[in-house]
Amino acid sequence: MSEGALHAPGRAPGLAARRSAAQGGAARFLLPLFLISLVIPTYFFLGTMRLSPYRLLLVVMFIPLLVQWLGGKAGRIRAPDILILLFCLWEALALARVAGIGRSYQFSGIFLVETFGGYLLARVLIRDFETFRFFVKCFALVVLILGPFAMYEAVSKHAILLDIFRPIMPTHTMVTGLEERWGMRRAQGPFEHPILYGVFCASAFALSVYVLGHGRKGPGRLVWPAGSAFATFASLSAGAWLAVVLQIGIMIWDHALRRMRRRWWLFLGLVIAAYVAVDILSNRTPVAVFISYMTFNAHNSFIRLAIFEHGMNNVWARPLFGMGPWGDWFRPYWLPPSVDNFWLLMAMRHGIPAFLFLAGAWAVVLSGLARMKSAIPAILAARKGLLIVLAGLAFSLSTVHLWNATYVFLCALLGSGMWMVEWRDPPGTGREADAPRPPARRAVLGESRTPQGRRTVL
Repeated sequence: MSEGALHAPGRAPGLAARRSAAQGGAARFLLPLFLISLVIPTYFFLGTMRLSPYRLLLVVMFIPLLVQWLGGKAGRIRAPDILILLFCLWEALALARVAGIGRSYQFSGIFLVETFGGYLLARVLIRDFETFRFFVKCFALVVLILGPFAMYEAVSKHAILLDIFRPIMPTHTMVTGLEERWGMRRAQGPFEHPILYGVFCASAFALSVYVLGHGRKGPGRLVWPAGSAFATFASLSAGAWLAVVLQIGIMIWDHALRRMRRRWWLFLGLVIAAYVAVDILSNRTPVAVFISYMTFNAHNSFIRLAIFEHGMNNVWARPLFGMGPWGDWFRPYWLPPSVDNFWLLMAMRHGIPAFLFLAGAWAVVLSGLARMKSAIPAILAARKGLLIVLAGLAFSLSTVHLWNATYVFLCALLGSGMWMVEWRDPPGTGREADAPRPPARRAVLGESRTPQGRRTVL
């Protein structure tokens, strides 16, 4: 890579040398293929196993990725790796306990491939800033392309992407019975539900700002985040919008107090103080108050609060192994069967230990990113973008549930930042490392320099 490329806006110096050519080539092929496979809305059956493009890719790549991870090609094994693996193993144990091995082995195998395989794909392939930026750019491009299709779907009320693929192979069904909002249909894009599409697109927002916009000036830097916000809007989903709003709020806080070194400790203190104040002053729990304000109307608020209350009753009834993914949960007859809370449903289905393993992995990744130090501004911007996205999603997932392609992408997003947790600046790196260098002066024929540095013309 040329010196100019290393110091182009948004790029960090000296990073390309830390990536092997073979691994970099594999990442440049597999990462776009993975992202494209997530948004192809087709599936097929191999025996009794339902496969989709992304599942097929992960099944093929699982063993090679596992071998590279165990062999140290992704750095040393870290706590989040172990926690994600324990989450999958506990799910298999809990499901075997609830449903029996004969019924559970196939589901648990796919769960392992989707969860740990999706995590490993990003964990192994993304090992430096250049590859991470490439991943983010491909992701943002996919979101940008999906936006116009989703807006057409919202206005015309026809799932155009599903219609395009339906003559080729079986596709997801168009969701019916959803309430219209502002006279528009909630766009589901190439996914099974509008919330899946909305959260997928919302995940690109802060990454676009900090990774693709780093070092750039003018309106051009707003194209990528604007594309993410536009695509997210078409989903008309409160949970997806909440993810974007939270990201914007955190970004405003960071910019307004950028000169304060301990601004994040102050932020954490204010969050804890607000939680305690609500707990003391309100006759509802802070979680209930939060959920009640994160909905479009009072009816949705009431339903989500009831889901949380009765869902927790189900958790305490089966705290260790949960109820499994197939059994219906105990609730009043008027409550819908869906549970719009990712964290709650993980505890309901697989038990409290499974929830703790997954939430622990998330917390350790966030903590590692927060504690990572670097003198390279591009690296710090990438860290900040991923931190903000993961923090925003952590809150919004308490109002939505994720499954299939969007869930797999979430696992990959966790793995994509592990190189930053392990990052150490190259020797000699200083604050000036990311500043553009003056171009090298070309030698002029007949010109020389004396040992004292004076120029003479022969």
